[in-house]
Parts: sequence; structure tokens; C-alpha cells
Amino acid sequence: MPIEKFSGSTVAERGGNVAEQEPEQETVGSMLAALKQELRENAQDAMADRVEKIEEKVAEIQKKTTTDELTGISNVRGFNEALAREIARFKAPEKSEERRGEAPRFPLTLLRIDLDFFKEINDKFDHLTGDMYLQEIVASVQSKARGMDTFARVGGDEFVILMPECDPAHASDIAERFRASVLAGSDTA
Repeated sequence: MPIEKFSGSTVAERGGNVAEQEPEQETVGSMLAALKQELRENAQDAMADRVEKIEEKVAEIQKKTTTDELTGISNVRGFNEALAREIARFKAPEKSEERRGEAPRFPLTLLRIDLDFFKEINDKFDHLTGDMYLQEIVASVQSKARGMDTFARVGGDEFVILMPECDPAHASDIAERFRASVLAGSDTA
């Protein structure tokens, strides 16, 4: 449909008929403004969707870089990040009225776990069996850990548990529960 413009009016050919129409500037202007607004909103929505996808991907990559692939718990990097957070929290000034400006006083305990005879399991059986053994040990210990604890694999058969707000006596009790849980699991395996 060819359209031609002549001195302020629009002429359009419709089915062989030519009709003359005066342009409605307010309608055209408001339509153009509405179109621009819609384009802005669509662009903002598209950008927001893209940013959200990027943030999800970054979180996924972050998790992969801080998680032990075999066991699903923190790796050395994840442990170091958790330790840095706890140290920063320890150094942060207290906000309560009676201790304003002072560093908080709470215990931070580190429990180290080294699995005896793990090398012999890999040598006697195979590495797949050793991997399954590690996964069972991790599941057993993790089921007894507190939600605030950071459980990390820092070596082949070496693990640490960072336990904030846990005094030595309580940490000793928790360590004994972990040991008993691992022994109970190895008796049934």
C-alpha cells in the first residue's frame, strides 16, 4: 500500500481509492511516545534477564571453585574463604551498647580429621572403592555437623571442620560424635 505525504496531509491508496487524511499529531506523538516507552521497558526487561542469567552463572562457577567434586563439601579454597569470613567477623566491632566498639568474644574451633588406613583401602581394593568410602565418611560426618560449620576436604584423606561459636569442651563432644558415627558406618560397610 503506497503512502505519500503532501503538504500536511497523507494520501493513501486503498483498493484503488485514494483517501486524504489529516494527520493527528497528538495521536501520532502519543503512539510514538508509547512505542518508545515499550521499547525501553522491553530493553530493561531483556537486560535484567541477561544480568540474572550472568549472576546465576557466576554463582555456579563460584560454587564449583569452592566445592570438592568427589564429596560435595568445601575444598581448600572454600575453607579459606570461610575462615577469612570468620576472622573478619571476629575482628568486626561489636554493636551492642555494653561492648560498643570492642571485638566480639566468641570461640572458633578447628577440628582436623585424618582417615587412618585410607591408602590401604585404595591399594587393596581400588580407587573407586576408596572414593565410595570417602563419600560415606563425609555423609556420616556431615549428618552430625551443625549448619554453621564449614566441612572441607583439604587433602586426599584429610578434612577440617571450622566450628564458629564452639568452645573446646563442646568441640570435643562434637568430635567424639563424628568419630563414633564414622566407626559405626565402617562396621556396617
